[in-house]
Amino acid sequence: MKKQQIVNIAFILLFSIYGCKKPLQREGKDVSITPCQSVHFIHEDTTTRRLMKETISSFVMNGLFRNDKGIVELRIFHDSVGNERWYITAIIEDRYKYTSDVTPVFEEFRGDVILIYDDELKEERENLSDSEKKQIRECQSIIISDRLYAKVERQFRWSTDRMGDRKIQGARREATGWPATRIYIFYKDGRYELESQTY
Repeated sequence: MKKQQIVNIAFILLFSIYGCKKPLQREGKDVSITPCQSVHFIHEDTTTRRLMKETISSFVMNGLFRNDKGIVELRIFHDSVGNERWYITAIIEDRYKYTSDVTPVFEEFRGDVILIYDDELKEERENLSDSEKKQIRECQSIIISDRLYAKVERQFRWSTDRMGDRKIQGARREATGWPATRIYIFYKDGRYELESQTY
């Protein structure tokens, strides 16, 4: 079975057995994480386990998971000749709450949470209703817990600086939350390699 088929099946089963509930421990109590679907996508073979372990270790060593915060976003794309690319990104803000692209599929890997987005399922994700997206975000919030910083609404930054008659806001440093991504390519013949990284 191809790797992406596991994610596809999980997504299909998610809505065909919508009433099933998967318990999760929170403060000693079982809570439901329906409609999210946990998969063993990365755990299925030695190569992907090693690759993800090395990537997360690199994120940690390079200070990308700051102050005990961070989850992993895995986006899977397929090219015209059948190769598969994995974009693995370190995430430290709860931006999943504000994006229109919502995934119910996730994996727990050695205590870390990985949100999985497969481009073959993009149309299904786009067709989710607002109610379904809300429910998915609610269960994501349970799964992710306090692993991310809360994104705050941008406000005017006080400053006494002026340019002519115009007030100038206080300094902003946008680069402090840049997306750190590793891109791997899996060839049809079974080989894979690190194509690039942004940190």
